[in-house]
Amino acid sequence: RLPDGTVVLPDNFIPMAEATGTIHAITTCMIEAVLRDLGPHLAAEPAMHVSINLSPDDFRARDTLPFLSTARSK
Repeated sequence: RLPDGTVVLPDNFIPMAEATGTIHAITTCMIEAVLRDLGPHLAAEPAMHVSINLSPDDFRARDTLPFLSTARSK
């Protein structure tokens, strides 16, 4: 959200995050937030799923797969 409360839509900030190299940090924060907020529910309800889009930078980052593997086992 902007200071005035306006919601900034992903199509406005994702290209900027990709261009500035901050998209991978955003993805990591999103995964951590999903696990923190929904982790117990996801563990208790195997049929529940959450999807998170990954950027090409996430696939290029060497820590993505180890991070996801570690996050999954928590």
